[in-house]
Amino acid sequence: MFQVEFGQVAAGDYFGEFGVTAGQKSEKSIRALTDLQVVVLTSQTVMELFEQNPRVANEIGNTIEARRKAMSEVRKTRI
Repeated sequence: MFQVEFGQVAAGDYFGEFGVTAGQKSEKSIRALTDLQVVVLTSQTVMELFEQNPRVANEIGNTIEARRKAMSEVRKTRI
């Protein structure tokens, strides 16, 4: 299996946004470099948050698009 690092998250960041919003399993995996605490939100909870605060939905949508572009660039370099 091919592995490549295309980003890191720091305290206060999040990951898994595509899976929870699209209801699809991600092909990516995450590996912690340090000890951490993880908060798991259900799709229902996230959708309720989006309804209450559309700005959050917009920001997460922007993050999804930016990460898709980054992954696309990584894939181009593999070819």
